[in-house]
Amino acid sequence: MPWHTALYFKSPIPALRVIYQVDGQPVLLERKFGRGSFVFSSDSYLFSNEAMRADRAPRLLAWLIGDTGSLPPASIIFEETHLGVQENPGIAALARKYGLQGFAAALLALASLYIWQSGAPFLPPRREEAGSDIVAGQDSASGFVSLLRRGIAPPRLLAACLEQWKKSFAHRPEKKMQATLARIEAAAAAPTPSPLTE
Repeated sequence: MPWHTALYFKSPIPALRVIYQVDGQPVLLERKFGRGSFVFSSDSYLFSNEAMRADRAPRLLAWLIGDTGSLPPASIIFEETHLGVQENPGIAALARKYGLQGFAAALLALASLYIWQSGAPFLPPRREEAGSDIVAGQDSASGFVSLLRRGIAPPRLLAACLEQWKKSFAHRPEKKMQATLARIEAAAAAPTPSPLTE
């Protein structure tokens, strides 16, 4: 069998079995591993297309792929990524392989509906009514007074403020606070004009 390289295994370990020699030097070795074995070759010519055409070694190739004569191997894998021969399928190729075209179309339709709904709402735009309560051009104090005028009647304003103040100080039962509260209630009972009636 022709051997197209001068490389050989210099000092094989005892666990390796010499399968083929060239000029007395081992070039093809085997090591048992579990139910199978590893085969080490110093030349790859016998696996090339040229060797298949010109210098074929069918018995050796059959032995390398594990054909013992009784049952052929279930599968043979040729790993040639070191030669740049490899397949890198993209997402589209995987979708075609597993029949996911319908799923992709449904996702595209949902995305289109979402974009359409975001861009053009189904409800008509709200029209601003002429009698709106929004008053532009006022500061925060004017807005607060306007809110009080709409929510609390002027005669009830002082009583409402006193009621909220009493709630906030209910947890302070000091005598000084009680006396202050009594003075404020007396002042609130006296008839005074409301500052919001002007």
